[in-house]
Amino acid sequence: MNLPEFIFLSDNVSKKKTGGAEFSFLSLAKTCPQEFLVIDTQEIQEEDFELLKDKTWIIGNCHYLLERKLLRKLPELKIKYFSIEFDYKICKYRNPLLCEHITGTPCDCEIGEIIDFLYGANKIFFMSDAQRVIYETNVFEYGMGIRDDFTEYNPKGTIGQKSFTLSSIFEESFFDKIEKIND
Repeated sequence: MNLPEFIFLSDNVSKKKTGGAEFSFLSLAKTCPQEFLVIDTQEIQEEDFELLKDKTWIIGNCHYLLERKLLRKLPELKIKYFSIEFDYKICKYRNPLLCEHITGTPCDCEIGEIIDFLYGANKIFFMSDAQRVIYETNVFEYGMGIRDDFTEYNPKGTIGQKSFTLSSIFEESFFDKIEKIND
């Protein structure tokens, strides 16, 4: 069996969801210059990680991997993977500002498995510079997630060397629709 080189894995990609994360993730997959496979996190099985461990993985939203205790498989198997942060996986409310509003205190959620996942990623892509700064200051420098082996992952003390701002991604057909609306 000839398997594709790239695995795109995210929540809700097999469903007809119309959120920005799903659109951006699928648009990114469609730009892949090599063969790829898109898998929904609710459909992947534990044995798939072993079968596809020598491939390059692009991970979007991964709530269901966390819920199913499968997120750990990526760093455990030393899979080469890239994380795309569409929101704030580090917070149980998915947004530190919402967390502070609900709890009345600044977000101090620490989801250890997410922290391990982010540390193990080859690169982390954010939707905005502001989002990246929130991760850098709240996760990788000043509190949540600081680990004894921190310098092994990030010798300079920030995640900056492996984080980038990607922004949202749209297919050309999106712009065609916008152009038709404007005409």
